Order: sequence, then C-alpha cells, then structure tokens
Amino acid sequence: MRLWGDNRGQAIQIGAVLLFATLIIALSLYQATVVPQNNKEVEFNHNLQVQDQLVEMRNALVRTAGTGTAQPVSVTLGTQYAARVFTVNPGRPGGTLETVPLGTVSIANATAVGDYEYWNGTTRTYETKGLVYRPGYNEYTNAPNTVYENSVLYNTFEGTENNTVLADQSVLNGRQITLVLVNGSYQESSTGSATLNTKPVSVSTNTVALTNNGTDPLKLTLPTRMSWEAWNETLDGQSAFLEQTTYTTGDPNTITLWLKGGETYTLRMAKVGLGTQIQDEQATYLTSVSDTNLSVEPGESVTFTAEVRDALNNPVSGVVVNESHSRVTPVTTATDESGHQTFRYDAPDVELADTDPVALSISDGSKSFQTVTYNIDVSTGGGTSEPNEYTVEWADQSDGDIADEQGVISCAESVCTYRLSDDPNSKLTLTADILGSTFANVDFTVNNSSVISNLNPTLDVSQDPDGDGDSSVSTEATIAQPGVVSVVASTTEDTDRFTLIVEQGEEPSLTYNGDAVATDQSGDGTESGVFFSVNNGNTDAVTITDVRVEPDDTNIDELSDPSGNQGQWQSELHIDADSRDGTFDINNGDDLPMWVNQSGEGYNEQQSAILSGGADATFYLYEFLDNNNPQDMADEPVEITVEYEYQGVTYTETFTITPESEAGPGGPGQSVAYPTSFNDDESPEPETDEDESIPPSGTIGDIENFDNLQAENGNSAVFTEAPTSGSGSTKYGLDTGLAVTNIADSTGYDLTIRHWVLGSGNEDFSVRVVDADGNNLGTTETIPDSTEYITTSVPLSQDAVDYINDNGEVYLIIEDTSRNGDNTEHEIRVDYVRIEAA
Repeated sequence: MRLWGDNRGQAIQIGAVLLFATLIIALSLYQATVVPQNNKEVEFNHNLQVQDQLVEMRNALVRTAGTGTAQPVSVTLGTQYAARVFTVNPGRPGGTLETVPLGTVSIANATAVGDYEYWNGTTRTYETKGLVYRPGYNEYTNAPNTVYENSVLYNTFEGTENNTVLADQSVLNGRQITLVLVNGSYQESSTGSATLNTKPVSVSTNTVALTNNGTDPLKLTLPTRMSWEAWNETLDGQSAFLEQTTYTTGDPNTITLWLKGGETYTLRMAKVGLGTQIQDEQATYLTSVSDTNLSVEPGESVTFTAEVRDALNNPVSGVVVNESHSRVTPVTTATDESGHQTFRYDAPDVELADTDPVALSISDGSKSFQTVTYNIDVSTGGGTSEPNEYTVEWADQSDGDIADEQGVISCAESVCTYRLSDDPNSKLTLTADILGSTFANVDFTVNNSSVISNLNPTLDVSQDPDGDGDSSVSTEATIAQPGVVSVVASTTEDTDRFTLIVEQGEEPSLTYNGDAVATDQSGDGTESGVFFSVNNGNTDAVTITDVRVEPDDTNIDELSDPSGNQGQWQSELHIDADSRDGTFDINNGDDLPMWVNQSGEGYNEQQSAILSGGADATFYLYEFLDNNNPQDMADEPVEITVEYEYQGVTYTETFTITPESEAGPGGPGQSVAYPTSFNDDESPEPETDEDESIPPSGTIGDIENFDNLQAENGNSAVFTEAPTSGSGSTKYGLDTGLAVTNIADSTGYDLTIRHWVLGSGNEDFSVRVVDADGNNLGTTETIPDSTEYITTSVPLSQDAVDYINDNGEVYLIIEDTSRNGDNTEHEIRVDYVRIEAA
C-alpha cells in the first residue's frame, strides 16, 4: 500500500511561528526603547537624590568649620534598576566622589584694625581643594558632575560652560568674609553608598577686623572651575561693598573680588579635612590677650597672657612660647585650647628708671608677628601684686549685646562698626559686665566727643539682677557724626575699652505696597489665604529672614497649611522674590500670633528670600484658621513684621494689612492662577480633577500626579505619550488639556511652564492657548527638548487676554507637534504651569 503525505497542520505551525516572531520583535522593541527609558528615569531620580545629599555635605563642611564637630555624611554613589523577568538591565551604575586640587586663595592689601602684626598689608595665601561627584550612568549620559568649591555647590556639564548653582556662596556677605579651606585626600568609586567625615583642622574661633592698605582696595582671589556667569549669579546682592570682580582663565581659573576701600570687614577663616593626608595648621603668629603696657609695685608681681594663632587666625594649643627674661616665669607650661599661655613677672625691690621690656616669641622670632613685647613699669604706685577683685569687660562684642544693637554692622577683636542713619542723634546702648562683683561704680568716657557727643549716664552703679555674682551696667551713647572713637569703662579695679568705627549709611527702606488680597485656594468659598507685596526701596538686595504674623482678631488662632508639600499655597509662608524665593513650611502649623523664621524648630523647610534693589516680593500666607476651621480673611486687619538684612545689618519693618476680598471690586479671581482640572486619554473612567469637556476633543496620552502642577515646589506632574493609529512601526503622540480658572481681570498675562523632556532622540512639544471650544487664541509656545529642567515664559496674545477678562478662565493644550509622526516615546516632567496677571 502507498501512503500519501498529510499537510493539514502546516497553517497552524506557520501561525505559531509568526506569533512567536511577533513576540520576539515586540520584546526586542521593548528592550531597545522602554527599558532604556525607564532606566534613564531611575538614573535621573538618583542624580537628584545625590544632589540633595551633596547639599547636606556642603552644609556639613560649613558646620564643622564653625563648631569643630565632625559631621559624617552618607552619599549614595550608585543606584539599582527595577528587576525584570523577560528583559535585561545593563550593569548597575555607580559613581565616584573625590577631592580634587583647586588652587591658591589669596588675600591682598589687608591691614588689621587692632594690634595684629600678621595682617600688615602683605598678601596671604592658602591652598584649598574641591570635591566632585562624577556619575557613571548607562542611559542618562549627559548627567552633570556636581562640584563643591569655595562654599558653592553647583552642577557642571561636560563639554559646556553651563553651571547650575545648587547652594550659593557664603564667602562674602556684606562686610563678612568667610573662608572655609578644604584639605586632605579622598576617593571612593562604588555602586553603593559612601560615608565621608568632615574633620575639623582649624576651627573659626576668632575673627579679625580688616580694612584696605592705603589707597589699594582689599582684594580676595579664589581659584575656581565655575563659570563667570555662575559667579555673577551667586554674588548677586553683594554690590554694596563689592567694587568690582575680575575673572581670569587659566589652570585653574580665578575670580578676584575687589572690596570697597575705607570700609571695615570681618574675616573668619577655617580649615576642614576630608579623607586622609590631612595637614594640620601650625603656629604662625603671636598676639597678646593682656595689655602690653603694664605697671607693678617694686617687689610685687604681675601676670600677662599671650595667644598663639595659626595662619587662619585661630588658636593653636600645645605650643611653648619662648621667654628668656630672668624675672619672667611661665604660669602655664604651654598654650591651652584657647591658644593662651600665661606668664608672671616678678619685679625687683626697687623702682626702675625705665620700663622693663619683656619679649615673648614663637618659632625663631625672626618675623615681627612672631614676637610680642610687654613694657613693664616698676614704680611706687604703679601697680599691685594682689589680683583685681573683679574685672570689667564690654559685653559680648562679637556675639550679643553690643553686636546685636540696631545699626551695629560687625564686632570683632574689640572693634565694632556702626552705620549712622540720617538721624544726626542716633542712640546706641553700650553695656559693660562686671565679672566677680555684684556692684561697682563704673565711669564711661570717650576720647572723641565729636563722634559720640554724649554718654548718659557717665557714671553709674552696676546691678546683679540674676544673683549670679556678676553685674552689668549700661550707658546710652549719642552718635553725632562719622569717625573713630575709643569708648572706656573703668572702675577702681579694672578698665576695658573698645574702638567704635562710625560710618555714614543710607536709611533702609522696605515698604508695603497696600495690595493685600484674601483668596479662596481650596474652592470651599472661604477666602482663608492672604497675599500681599512689599518693595525694596534700597539700591542693593535685602535678605528676608523672619516674619511675624498677628491678626487683630484673637479668635484667628492658627496658621497651618493643609498640604504635605512645600511652596506657594502649600506652605504657611512662601515669598516670591526675584533673586531667591523663600519658603517656610511648619510641620502641623503653629499658633497665632507667631514668628515664621529661620531658627525655629519643627520646620519641614526654612529658606530666606533674597530681593534685589528696587524690586517687589509677594508674600503668600496660608491657611488662617479659627478653632481649626478656615477663616475668611477679607477685611481682617493683620499686623506684619518683616525682619531683613541689608548690607550686613538687621532691620525690621512693621505694617498692618487689611486684605480685600478677591471676589470684590475689580472682578473675581487670582492674580496668579494654576490649572484646576485636566483631560487625558488614560482611563475609561474620569480621574480626580479630570473633566472630559476640556479641549481637545480627541485626547492622546496620560497625565500623572496632576496636582503637582498647582505648586512651585519641585514635585512634577508627568505627561506621557501613547501609541496612536498609523501604519508601519508604532507611533507615539500627546494631546492633553488643562483648564485654568478663577483668573483675575488684568490688562495682560504671562504663561510660564517649568519642564524637562525625557526620552531618546530630540522632540519638541508645544502648549497652545484655546477657548472652551478648542479654538486658538493666538498663543502657541514651543516646549523644547532639554537635558534638565528649564523655564519657558511667554506673554498671552490680546485675544487670550480678552477671553480671560470675559470668562475668568482659559484652556491649554499640551501636545506633540508631530502628533502621529513620531516613533519614539517621550514624556514631559512639569514642575508647574501658571498664568500670572501683569
């Protein structure tokens, strides 16, 4: 029998092969497009996390410099991708954190105000290093390196001069110069975490008052790898004392700050070590704690104390100060933690015709600043061997009391600088402490009555209100004109003096604009939020640090925002300023009246605002409560006190706001409005805040975390493309809508969007302004492809302005300009979208 072949199963076999091939192709496309995109997002988010950790590292360096306490900081050098079943991830990405050579810091033409031979106009130089984090990502290949140098933290991008400042400089702040040098060697490359300890080498215990040497301005030169443009940004607001800046390219580049002459500056320096090979600071110069002109009775003794300092003006312990005088004996064997060593001089039994010089020195004493000479007068009535029953000291000149008085710019090493306002008879309270006595008769005198025209009183008895055995007494000085004056507090037992430098200065001006408005931000009909603005009438920037809020109605008892985020209408206080916004977010709010400030506890975020000269800043307070219920603030008077720093001095301005209803005269609505609802094509059922009547009529793509568009706090909404119809390979498009409602009437508006486009290849999106029917209103703005967050702003057309004034609302379509013609999937991360009345 002959058997015939059977081909009846061939179609099924071929279909199975084709189906398997289709799955393989789809899996390959997923591996080639979706996996890299998802991994890039993981790397991007990790990079943001590292930047936050390096901000903390920068702050730890500054804290260690000031406190002397080591600060361990953990940095996550690498990250890990999500686990996959059918696709493959590349190797786990890592990163490198290391110190890098930076160069030489120099201070030139600087002379000390006071008896410090070391600061004699000679250029002083110091070596410092930087710290850099270099990521090794697989997909986010244009990620920035993050660099710390000279108190600044910034991002730098390979092959460009673009720098993004993450933490501003603190080298120059008005008259205050602060230098934190970095020393040591550290290098760690890993896919995990690294812990870096900041180690105190020379702690900024002392400050030195400096002025320029002769006609040449004081000059501060810093080595840098940051761009000229970024330095200009971070030095904004320092023009009061910054005469000019120069930038020189080289290896490394340098930026030189030329400070205005005739001014007194306070220098504070420190050195912090990282890793290993940290070099200690050595004893550099010697100064005296005691008066160098001493008197003693024949046959009696007198003690005196010298201080050893390093090149950064900070004390050095464990140093034996040299002395060779036959009548001098060390009381302490070496310098203590304050750098002090005390000596005793035993006078001969007879008077000496001339003063007896006693020279102390360190090292070989070959340089003038390594030696201090005491001139001791041995004569009858010249002194006593008995120690004083008590001592007189001007109260805490460097931190508190005199330093905190209104108008005092700085105090350091018995020298204070005071800025005289237009008032020709300004008052300054001066307090002296009597240590070791509950009362004493204290005389106050000055050596220049043209500067301080009057002291009231000139003689008084100190008081001991605390019962601690010490007492204090104050006098009020009338400041008549600029100049230099020595102020003396003396008793029968002791005397202390300090130098007051009086400078003429302008009267600062921070003015309320009279524009307070009560607003409903929750949609419940209660206008429980308030915004108002102030104007900086000064020529230079001010830093707003503290705000006091006190409603007249004591039943309004709390200020507490309902949001878990931070930012405008998301925090108790947000300040929109041109140089730097300020945000004060209190955990669970606080009772009224209250101070919102930088130093309070229980805050989620505390950042002061910086407002340039002549500019306005808008304050947003949210939410006022009465017994935990939202309080309508229209026509409710609130006293506001703003504390701010101007040219190194702290001032306050108090005024009363009475907010008008936002729904009152002038039309309903908000002067700054954010999207209130959206329309996308992701879910068959409407989502929260989704309104399918919003144009466009045929939506494409998805909007995630929509509510993040309503606050400027760095949290993003995500617009993701979706597959569209078409032949051939898969196409991706985006066509989504936003509604912005409750907009106040205005003659003009600006549309602003902060965004970042994520995806392979380049692709442009656009935002189009339309009416409720989707008709164009004449404004379409491109949302360009970008490698980081950027801000795009455009004024609205007259058609759009008219439509808003007629309807109080407008619509925005976020779309892919190619719509159906793109075969790569992208997403847009958007921090915020806002329409602001001009």
